Amino acid sequence: MAAMIGEELRVQQHVTIAEHDEIAARADDGEVAQPCQTKASVLLPDVLHHGERPCLAEMIEAHSRHGGNHIAVSPVPEDQTHRYGILDVEDASAKVSKIRGMVEKPPRGTAPSNLHITGRYILQPTIFTLLENQERGAGGEIQLTDAMIRLMKTEPFHAVRFDGAIYDCGSKIGFLTANLAYALERENLAGPLREEIAQLLRRAD
Repeated sequence: MAAMIGEELRVQQHVTIAEHDEIAARADDGEVAQPCQTKASVLLPDVLHHGERPCLAEMIEAHSRHGGNHIAVSPVPEDQTHRYGILDVEDASAKVSKIRGMVEKPPRGTAPSNLHITGRYILQPTIFTLLENQERGAGGEIQLTDAMIRLMKTEPFHAVRFDGAIYDCGSKIGFLTANLAYALERENLAGPLREEIAQLLRRAD
């Protein structure tokens, strides 16, 4: 995907992959990315975005117009906002909107919008300086959200609304659903796969 986006938008890219022997917060990867001296895109690999255009491509275009920092968002039902990081934006219906604030897993009925953070970011290099001095937050881990809240005091943030499908591949059901969704879009796989699924369902009955 990175190569496709780079070709489409003619941008240079350098990819850093962080691996952990144990569970770590997303901000712990900042230690790997410290040498970065320019803006960086951060992609959580267990959250798959699938739409007509790549989510990151839309974010890069938004960044070229507005500069600053960008966070991908997607709407969730109002009764589920307490499960996510939620943004307060100027216009929740706009494709790109300025961010006024963010809150991690707000109590039921208190969310400023229904736009949840989906695991795609374009961040200025200042974020890595903040992460170096960031105190550990929830779960005893360095939290990227905490560093972004600090960065919002000095730099602009925009939300980029993604209207495609999002699959949480960190869960078994999300991983399986993503594989099925992609396979059903392929002409050489869709028919045979539907037949196999139908047989499985008949046997399950």
